[in-house]
Amino acid sequence: IYSEAFGIEIFLSFIKYSLDLIKNLSTISADLVVPIKYLILDSKNNSQLNVADALTYTLISDHPDGLSITIVVDRRGVALGVVYSSTESVKEVLKTRTGVYQSRKCGLWHKGTTLESIQELKKIKAVVMETP
Repeated sequence: IYSEAFGIEIFLSFIKYSLDLIKNLSTISADLVVPIKYLILDSKNNSQLNVADALTYTLISDHPDGLSITIVVDRRGVALGVVYSSTESVKEVLKTRTGVYQSRKCGLWHKGTTLESIQELKKIKAVVMETP
């Protein structure tokens, strides 16, 4: 665990990884490093942590529907567009490794399936922007 606020690293070998732990660590601006064997993509196993749940658990949306604004960029970092994401769409992105977003009207939207211009996932980065 690394805390940016306190500038310290703590190594714990026997810890139960959970969403509650992530929430508690986020209050002190700490990053949790989870060994891969404790992460899962889609099953409901209490001894493992769902990656999409972990990525989206501390995100706060100002939208009543709880959707998060997502900026899609190319390999150079050039913005291609702004879309909405949900925990469900992030789970689908991680499973398919393609661009899947949340449409407010139609549910999950798999980008490019009708026009054959599918977006390939290279990286996910969650950034929380705070306003003064």
